[in-house]
Amino acid sequence: MRYLASADFVVGSRMSWEGREDELHQHIDAVVDELRGAPPVGAVDVDADLGKATVVMQVVFDLPRDNTDFDHDVRVLITKAITHSGGIVTNLLPISEEGRHRPIRNAWWGLRTPRWTSHTFTVAPGGGS
Repeated sequence: MRYLASADFVVGSRMSWEGREDELHQHIDAVVDELRGAPPVGAVDVDADLGKATVVMQVVFDLPRDNTDFDHDVRVLITKAITHSGGIVTNLLPISEEGRHRPIRNAWWGLRTPRWTSHTFTVAPGGGS
């Protein structure tokens, strides 16, 4: 079954992104590449405002029809794409799970680590054919 996830993030860092917009752009591209490489992902559409460090994404997922926890599964897939790209995610998973998803790639040192804070997230059946 096809699901459409819509998410709105602010991508912070302890160091300002000012003058480092290229790094932010490369990081967002890495997250998109990770998502596109995940088998259940059908399509990814991202709109980023590098000046405000905001990202709006829509991702189409193809999951088994009998999947009863699709909301959680989609959240985990997006979290893994971000952490595999060196980022940290907050407000997307329950707090008890957030700590289990740490950045995989050591591409950033502490002050530069991208921190994706989810402001809105929805997932529902749909996403076209």
